[in-house]
Amino acid sequence: MAGQSEHSARRSSRIGTDGRAPASSGAAASSGRYAELMKIYVKVDMAGISGIVSPDQLQPGGPEYDGARRMLTHDLGAVLDGAFGAGCDEALIYDAHMAGRNVDLDALDRRASVVSGKPLPTDGFFYGLDDSFHALFLVGFHARAGAQDALLPGTYEDDIVSLSVNDTEVGEIGLEAALAGKFGVPLAFVSADSGGVREAKELLGDEVEAVEVKRAISATSGICLPAARTAKLLREAAGRAFRRAPTVPPVVFQSPTTLEVTFSTARSAAALEKMPAIERTGEATVRTEGASILVAYRNFVLARERNGPG
Repeated sequence: MAGQSEHSARRSSRIGTDGRAPASSGAAASSGRYAELMKIYVKVDMAGISGIVSPDQLQPGGPEYDGARRMLTHDLGAVLDGAFGAGCDEALIYDAHMAGRNVDLDALDRRASVVSGKPLPTDGFFYGLDDSFHALFLVGFHARAGAQDALLPGTYEDDIVSLSVNDTEVGEIGLEAALAGKFGVPLAFVSADSGGVREAKELLGDEVEAVEVKRAISATSGICLPAARTAKLLREAAGRAFRRAPTVPPVVFQSPTTLEVTFSTARSAAALEKMPAIERTGEATVRTEGASILVAYRNFVLARERNGPG
């Protein structure tokens, strides 16, 4: 069935045609890997950070960027405090915004380290993510491109209109959950605007701890909370997420897996159609297939890197 996940040897969340994941039984909470070193993989973006409402705040070197970077440091610090306080031993942070050089290393807890500079995925290195992690945390994320009632919605690049895995449309939250899910790592925590929180809940229901740090009024306006309030919300939810992670099912799509991307212009699709493993299926749409979501995603990312936007 299109969009349906496979049965996994680990805990797994079945993704049906509506994209929703059912409740987990939590039967694997005693899995042996949870008796090992407790680590979380934290992917941090900027559009869903507290107080961010405009693209002007997101541009490194721009007049409002330093303030946005301080708020990223604030939100990330609160999440790490909550996870470490709940028993987490280590955190690997992937800096996902723009060129991946936004996290202030001076402000980090000594138990954290950062993947900076956005390295490309290879067969042996998938951004540092593997099956040794307790959970995936997404900090500062947002709703997918075209989402209504969402602040700064988007899906990776400005020219991407939609992205689907096995015919199920997902945004960055859903795709990141699926990539981690292939390693058996569950998405346990999301912080975002109200649109991003809604998207996370549609994917995993109440099993994911989702913190709304601002409520969308439009794509570039919202009701924001003071830093002291969001710090408390983030810290407490991160602690709960870490403790609950063993009962949260990872998102795993059926293999082989197809990834389909529709762009805003035909030029973007034309730039990729002659690349290996890429098929142009429409005027502005390309498709790739892999043995897993990891392979399909890597096909697309490497093709995009070699050709750039159309």
